[in-house]
Amino acid sequence: MTMHTRTSAASLLLPVGAALALGFGATLLVLGLLTARDIEQMRRAPEVIWAALCGVPQADDVVTVPLLLGSGTIGLLIGVALTALTTRASASA
Repeated sequence: MTMHTRTSAASLLLPVGAALALGFGATLLVLGLLTARDIEQMRRAPEVIWAALCGVPQADDVVTVPLLLGSGTIGLLIGVALTALTTRASASA
């Protein structure tokens, strides 16, 4: 494997990772929105996620929608960050 091959493989890593993270995040966010039964459940999502992180027991069905929404949002944020890194790396090259 030459240096040129290694560099081109590394340059593909960021755009592919960004696309995967954006797709993953968008899919989970859409599934979370489709699974939510009402606006009240979506309004309580941050509160339920925080309670779960603090170790407060929740009912089984209460955590599903907030986890989907939270994971989707985190996936989208990671995808946007990787896209910004990709454009910055291509602009400096």
